[in-house]
Amino acid sequence: MFLKNVKFKLNLFLKRALDIIVSLLGLFILSPIILIVSLIIKLDSLGFVLIKQKRVGINNKIFIMYKFRTMKIGTPEVAKEILLKNGLDSYLTRVGRFLRKTLIDEVPQLINVLKGDMSFNKVPAWAQVASAIPSFGIIYQKKGVAHVPIPPIKC
Repeated sequence: MFLKNVKFKLNLFLKRALDIIVSLLGLFILSPIILIVSLIIKLDSLGFVLIKQKRVGINNKIFIMYKFRTMKIGTPEVAKEILLKNGLDSYLTRVGRFLRKTLIDEVPQLINVLKGDMSFNKVPAWAQVASAIPSFGIIYQKKGVAHVPIPPIKC
């Protein structure tokens, strides 16, 4: 029993170390793209470059997830399904369509991985890349349960 506990803790430590190394490396390598996309978003529309969204993580802990902003300022804060009824394209910025299609809007989530809010998936890299082609994007796994509704919280 003691050895299983030690092995489990070692695996957690190694996974966290790998998350830190890969996210730092990713942020470093993608920093020119992050800078260019930030400038394009700022030139394309008013508002912030990054958005913050509440997500539920491990042990039902709420964390803030970062993404590039793809929606126009003033878009109602409702589920995407409701916006689809009115035509989602009318709420997307010009660059937002491209960012979503290519999954580049997900790149800032490397910050969440670095902070420990999210973690990279255990699925082999070749399987992740094969499922993402022809899109470019980050494949990740949120810590905790996916698709869990977030309770209303005042920030």
